[in-house]
Amino acid sequence: AAPSKDIQNMVERGLVALRPAIEPIHCVVVIDDKHKIPDSLDAIATMKGAIAAQLAKALTNAVSDDVRVLCAKASVDVVIDGYVVRLHIGHYREVSLLQALDRVPEAMAIERRLFRSGQHARYIDGVIGTHVSARGAMRLLKRWLGAACLTDYVLPEALELIVASVYTRATWDDAVVAGTGDKKVKDAPDETGSSTAGLAPRSAAAGFLRA
Repeated sequence: AAPSKDIQNMVERGLVALRPAIEPIHCVVVIDDKHKIPDSLDAIATMKGAIAAQLAKALTNAVSDDVRVLCAKASVDVVIDGYVVRLHIGHYREVSLLQALDRVPEAMAIERRLFRSGQHARYIDGVIGTHVSARGAMRLLKRWLGAACLTDYVLPEALELIVASVYTRATWDDAVVAGTGDKKVKDAPDETGSSTAGLAPRSAAAGFLRA
């Protein structure tokens, strides 16, 4: 039987309460360059807060009752089916102003979270689209690092790039090595000008071990 409305409401309230402990799915809403961007960080923060409030209001009116929308200073959280989708409001002008004020660590953190992360995601999606087993290899590497309690010391993006390099650092050849199921590749020449041959992983386990 389907759960009652009271039980559903309890589950939804529980998810909202646990929201700080749930790893969100990050998305970026970029402010349109056609509008004038303020020249001060305080003004940009005020503008981002106003946009977040308007976005939260629009989403609340558009989604069904089982979806919760919560607004923060510069982001909007959408809680749905046990997931938290976090919509960040951003514009590159903020990074430029922080760099001009010599607040480089803050600028780098915002640039990585709001802008570089999108480029990284598109690159990784391209690698996975070409090499299907790469996704499983990335998961195995992350789980292995988590079991060793090392995830706090290595960025997830770095792990994904390590695995991606296993699949993309060689030039593919159409020949298939007999008995292995792996494609034969020709690696780029090394410092001595010679080239080596390797095997491109065809399984997640092989990609994990190569990484």
